[in-house]
Amino acid sequence: MDPAHARLRAHIEATHPISDAEFDTLRALPSLMRMKKGEHLFQQGDISKYVAHVDKGCLRYYTNNADGLERILYFAVEGWWVGDLESFYSNEPTANSLQALEPCELLAFNLAAFEQAKETVPSFRKFLEIKWRRAYTGNQERTFQAMTSTPEERYEQFVKKYPTLMERIPLYHIAAYLGITPEALSRIRARRVGR
Repeated sequence: MDPAHARLRAHIEATHPISDAEFDTLRALPSLMRMKKGEHLFQQGDISKYVAHVDKGCLRYYTNNADGLERILYFAVEGWWVGDLESFYSNEPTANSLQALEPCELLAFNLAAFEQAKETVPSFRKFLEIKWRRAYTGNQERTFQAMTSTPEERYEQFVKKYPTLMERIPLYHIAAYLGITPEALSRIRARRVGR
């Protein structure tokens, strides 16, 4: 088994067991997709054609608000899943964009392959149910934190939750994720160092 599929299997089994036979069926369905730094899998106005497992690299999923300000909804690194499910299933244009911040390798499922995986691999379907439930809960938590936390608290939570991302992602992207200006982030970081 190639390393990308071995890592996918380990990722699935960390949440739900999968048999050899089921994984043999599953691993034939996605295609390996390589992205260059700066390349988009899709942009605002495109239709999201893939749901993908990140094998290598880091991506940002972002949107621009009515004022033209960029808001990063999440960063995705090794072991994350990416895509825009609403666009993927509805075949309607997405309001969001997904861009590689580093060279990336993805195991990408088109709609037919993803539906086949869910229908023919029960363990994968169960895995997805668990992951989607956790993602929903995580989104609720992040929304609550955004409404109730100070910028300093949001930064502290980011550093605690994603300690290795600080070295991989430009600070202006982290500021966009936190919903603050790069200047405000610089002040927060300076105060943190001064403690």
